[in-house]
Amino acid sequence: MVRSTEFIARPGILTVEWLMPIMTTLLAVDDEPNVLEDLQNILPWTDLGINRFLTAKSGKSALRLFESEQIDILLTDVRMPGMDGLELIRRTRNSWPNVRAVVLSAHDEFPYVREALKLGVENYILKPVSPVELQETILSIQKDVNSPSVAESQQLLAMEAFRQNVLQRWVEGTIEQLELAERADLLGIDLEAERFA
Repeated sequence: MVRSTEFIARPGILTVEWLMPIMTTLLAVDDEPNVLEDLQNILPWTDLGINRFLTAKSGKSALRLFESEQIDILLTDVRMPGMDGLELIRRTRNSWPNVRAVVLSAHDEFPYVREALKLGVENYILKPVSPVELQETILSIQKDVNSPSVAESQQLLAMEAFRQNVLQRWVEGTIEQLELAERADLLGIDLEAERFA
């Protein structure tokens, strides 16, 4: 998911504008081509914020795509020849920990469900896939990914307090010129501007 945070200087405040994801990429992995085709057509993906829908027919080919593409959401079958879906999730967690995973399976066997839950999957959806359940899962992922985390919010509040402190000390004349220059540079404050209003 590509998201950026911009700090915008305005008189007396520092605001942050969250830009919508430029691109969200979903990778569907299943060894059955007809399942992949059904998945591509089951939902209006672009309406759900999915700009790229990639497919792979095996865990190994999926890993190759992970190495060349920025994958945000992984939909994977459990049972596939070679590398199963749970092993694929396990491997992606090591190298791409922010990828959100959803398991699609025709097998309602507890060991699979338990292992998927241990791996932190978003949902374990049984085949045939319910469009409503899949849509709700994707929307939940998108909502979670697109909202700033608590840590990000706290960091932004701390940055705002820091900025306010520097500006207050500058107005009061209680900050040394060198310290002001360093902190202004860090905060993106242009001290050479003719006016700040």
